[in-house]
Amino acid sequence: MKKILLLIATEKGYVSLKRLIKQRGKDSVGCVATFHEKDVARDWAYDIEILCRENDIHFFWWNDIKDRIHDVIWKNHITGVVAISWKYYIPLEINEGLEDDLVIFHDSMLPKYRGFAPTPTAMINGEREIGITALFASEQIDCGDIILQKKFLLHENQYIADVIKREAELYGDMLMEVIEGMEAGNLNRIPQNHSEASYSLWRDMEDCHINWNRDARDIYNFIRGLGDPYLGAYTFVRDRKMVIDRASIMDYDLDFAVRDAGKIWEICDGCPIVVCGRGLLKIEKAHYEDGQPVVFHKLRVRLK
Repeated sequence: MKKILLLIATEKGYVSLKRLIKQRGKDSVGCVATFHEKDVARDWAYDIEILCRENDIHFFWWNDIKDRIHDVIWKNHITGVVAISWKYYIPLEINEGLEDDLVIFHDSMLPKYRGFAPTPTAMINGEREIGITALFASEQIDCGDIILQKKFLLHENQYIADVIKREAELYGDMLMEVIEGMEAGNLNRIPQNHSEASYSLWRDMEDCHINWNRDARDIYNFIRGLGDPYLGAYTFVRDRKMVIDRASIMDYDLDFAVRDAGKIWEICDGCPIVVCGRGLLKIEKAHYEDGQPVVFHKLRVRLK
């Protein structure tokens, strides 16, 4: 039986581990390592730790083993390493002690969206399909040979929390297929077409600030691509930071003589309708930084 070291984080890592334990038993998991996430609404690290403790699986914090990873592999009889939702550098020298080369999972249909935060980038760009890839690690980021890929349709009313749940389910499927391929010794190695590559940059809070001069659809995609479990797309109301949780695009626009993007045009059933660079956007749910829900009473408000 293969013994896998799982380097996992986020809901996707947790769901994949749970699926592996349920389908193949705890003995197929050599050990697990994770880390604490930052700038997220929920950190799954403790959930992963508890799941390991409940199933008597060796568990490590990455900071405790990153400088002795070869020792962990040797002591736990690890045959392969799979990284899911992993953000830290893993040296390729790790392959020297493994039967199977290091496998990483990536949230895009490579070679598209190599790099960081590919799912939010895809949603912000208005993609209609979301893809995920299992590939062999390489010296250059996300450039290794592809093992397998899966994709699904993205509906216009889905937010990133919905997408992550679907990705997590597919990651569980892919993990089973990867381990079965390891056991059979027939994992695919499909070279990427590097001429078709595109890249996705890392994001921080500055990148989550809404630009009301954009098209209403662009802003809507921005909001749904940066929501929970991330900290959300935000704007300012009288210098108070407001995060928009839910919004919708109005099915009409108005011809303003002077189009001042960010101004509230009207309040409909307690929901403000905001003028965008093109189109109108309805804010259906929002909260301040302290978690307090935003209630709109005044019409003469400018969002900045």
